[in-house]
Amino acid sequence: MNKLICLLALGLSVPVAAEQWMVSIPASDIGAACLDKDNLVSTEICFAFALGVTQTYESLARREITPMPFCLPDEITRKQALSAIRKQFRRARAEASIPADEFVREALVAAFPCVDGDADTTP
Repeated sequence: MNKLICLLALGLSVPVAAEQWMVSIPASDIGAACLDKDNLVSTEICFAFALGVTQTYESLARREITPMPFCLPDEITRKQALSAIRKQFRRARAEASIPADEFVREALVAAFPCVDGDADTTP
């Protein structure tokens, strides 16, 4: 028993690389939620995921790690954001095997491009 506790303690003290705990969600999974407009839970999952992607890029841009790949209007509505993502899922279902965060990013780039050329669109 003492050996098991020691092994568990040792295992818990070893740092874990980000790649080991990060799971890539296929765009098809998020797409199913986004396209189910009649299901409130699905709509919330879609919006929450898109919000997470957006906030991640905003955080990276604030830290000057990467420029914003899309330029959201100051007064964007929830409906506009969801509409842009749903449009991309309907148009590009063949790409639904890529990671969902990349798919959502591309949907936002297509719907809200940066006009001034001040944001880079490479991942």
